[in-house]
Parts: sequence; C-alpha cells; structure tokens
Amino acid sequence: MLAIGIVNIWLLHDYSLSHFENLDDKTAYLDAYAKLYNLFEDWSITPSHFGDSAAGDVIPVMNAFQIKTKEKIEQLKTKKKSVKSVDVSKIVIYKNILKKFNNYKTYGLKDVDSLLDELNNSRVLVAPSGVATLNLLSNVKFSKLNIISFADLSVSKHGQKLNGVEVRSYKDLKNINFDKIIITSEYFMNSILNDMSDSFHINDKEIILISDEPLNRRY
Repeated sequence: MLAIGIVNIWLLHDYSLSHFENLDDKTAYLDAYAKLYNLFEDWSITPSHFGDSAAGDVIPVMNAFQIKTKEKIEQLKTKKKSVKSVDVSKIVIYKNILKKFNNYKTYGLKDVDSLLDELNNSRVLVAPSGVATLNLLSNVKFSKLNIISFADLSVSKHGQKLNGVEVRSYKDLKNINFDKIIITSEYFMNSILNDMSDSFHINDKEIILISDEPLNRRY
C-alpha cells in the first residue's frame, strides 16, 4: 500500500460479527483493529474510522464497540515501541494471477424459491458469511437448506457459528464433503473461488451465485 502511494485509509469493523452466536469475547478483534490503526500511524498515515460516519447511525448496536476500539488504540499507543522507518523503495508489489471462474449459475432474490427446489437436499457450502448471507438466512426456506459449512476469509469468524453451523477458513474445506458452493458476494466471488482452489479441486462442484443489491443492506 505504501509503494502505490495510498494516503487515505478507512478502517471499519465487520459488523456482521454481532450476529454470531458465541462471540462474547471481542478482545482479540479489538486488539487487531487497534494494532492496524497504530501501524498506519507509524507510517505517517492516519486512518479514519468508518464507524464515526454513517455506520454509527445505521448500526447503533456497534457504537459501544467503536468506543472500546478507540480506548484500545490509546492503550496500545502508551506501550508502543519505536518503529524503524520503512524504505518504500524496497517494497515489491506482487500481483497474483487469479483464475477466472465463468462456469456458474446466477440467481436473484426473485429466484430463491426455484433455487431451493432445485437444491433439494444437496450438501451445500455457503461463502462468505457476511451481510448478504445473514440476510439470506432470515429467509425461512433458505435457513433450512442442508448447509454443511460456512466459509470466510476473516480469521475472527473461524470457529464461530451461524444457525448452529461452523464457519471455516477456505483451507479447511478440503476435509468437508459437499456438493454445491453458494457464493453470496458477486464482487468477491472470483477471489473466494481462487482461495478455495488453492486447497482443493473445485471443478467438480456446482457453483451458484446469489446476487441482489438488497441482500447487502444492513437493516
């Protein structure tokens, strides 16, 4: 990021974390956010908190979380050790070559009923476990799918549960038996599938994209 001259950074919490059943202890998550904030400041970049803008009003339940975050940032500043200056000229940017996945079926909200009938009792993997997935789970029919596992890149979600089903990292999916992959983020679909394919062959899995703008709304 330094090498390409980033000057404005917004940091935000993954607000979907508040939906997880066993996420009582958020200390590790606060620590990670605070460390990242202070790291940017060490590099002479002062991030902005997304929670100070619209997110704080839209999702009031997270206001206390945001306050605790700022307290943690100040606590870490008092303990911070001196940091060596970064020689930006020595930073190398690596561009990953991503495989393009084109063999998938796309469904919108109006198609959910027909999709559910088609899936029947198939063993399903759902990724990621963000806002769109949480909104889909509010659909009674969708929540009754035979979901074997949820998957997500976020380490803070691994081991947590949605509807009693565990969220796993992409690399752990090689040990799970499932038939179909449901992706709920069109924007990140290709990177998600590439992450999965790093650990196991997904060519024999049917890929389904559920894409609809209302799914991404935080109610």
